[in-house]
Amino acid sequence: GAARRREVGGSAYYRRLLTEHEGEENKSTHVIDLDLPRTFPGNIHTCSPEGLAKLRRVLVAFAFHNPQIGYCQSLNYIAAMLLLVVDDEEKAFWVLVVLMEDILYKNSHSMDLMGCLVEQRVLKQILDKKLPKLSQHLDELQCDMSLLATEWLLTVYIKSMPSETAARVL
Repeated sequence: GAARRREVGGSAYYRRLLTEHEGEENKSTHVIDLDLPRTFPGNIHTCSPEGLAKLRRVLVAFAFHNPQIGYCQSLNYIAAMLLLVVDDEEKAFWVLVVLMEDILYKNSHSMDLMGCLVEQRVLKQILDKKLPKLSQHLDELQCDMSLLATEWLLTVYIKSMPSETAARVL
């Protein structure tokens, strides 16, 4: 998927995005800059100046590549995990593109998070069917699925699992 998208986009596309938008600031770049230091603060690879610079470039390139999504909080965790797994920022960018545009539910990271809301409803239906007692218990506690699942779904479980497990999920 990612190699094919890179082939279609051209080998220079990632660098061209960064060059064309260098120094440009908008809502996405502002939120990216706020989120960078909060991304795995204890990880020596992601919190180093070089790691933060790579992460910023991947996120900024994606925001300009896909302005419909731009930047959604949680993409920082996905991109950081991708950088840890592939250790190449251009490859991480293309995998992020494929995840957001081809694999994850459409609009799951859009401004209105409509896709995430749909995923939550599907998860609730699965819970009702497969684990009815648990579902009923959560209903009795008035525990809305969004309280449990939003972070899971938006970060693709990266913040909810051990790093090794999350890397395998990606």
